[in-house]
Amino acid sequence: MSQVTYNGENVVFEGPLPRSVNKLVDLFSNTAASQGKMLLSVKINGQEMLGCGAQIDFDPNARVEVMSGSVNELFISAIDTTTKALPEADAAIDPILEGLLCESWQDAFNKLNAFMRNLAPLLELMANLGVYAKNHNTAWKSDLERHLRAVDDHFRRILSLSEKQQTADLASLLNIEFRPAYAEILSFVKTTIADSFRR
Repeated sequence: MSQVTYNGENVVFEGPLPRSVNKLVDLFSNTAASQGKMLLSVKINGQEMLGCGAQIDFDPNARVEVMSGSVNELFISAIDTTTKALPEADAAIDPILEGLLCESWQDAFNKLNAFMRNLAPLLELMANLGVYAKNHNTAWKSDLERHLRAVDDHFRRILSLSEKQQTADLASLLNIEFRPAYAEILSFVKTTIADSFRR
């Protein structure tokens, strides 16, 4: 028989435990919602199953660990996970600038492209925070909107200069404008926004 925990507490079912991953997720989603929470994690034998959309059955002897939390806890977790995975501004920008000044265009562009792709989780997080801010009274809504507009503008300009292979202008934009903007965004998300969810 499966060992099931919900937020670290053993769960005893008054009937059979659903064997389908989707039904199990639905069951605990409803439980979490009734507590004003949402699911943060559903692990079966240590493998994360939340969000995988699996239409599969799992072993009746599986170890099931379910964690739920408030929206605040969800955002704090997302902010911590996302920002820890990103390099600080100097560590991110300096190798790209070195590549633009000393390497072939293709090598430099590959570094820039890899960095921009690595920013996708941060941009997704900021978009989700923007949706949250539209529906809740937050002190940081207008600052977030300003940062989102700035990122959009920087990305459009970086793309345009990359398409034209204008390395000097691209290096200048990255060093003088994007570096401080990126550092400010990371700080804003890690401190101002995260702190508001911790209160």
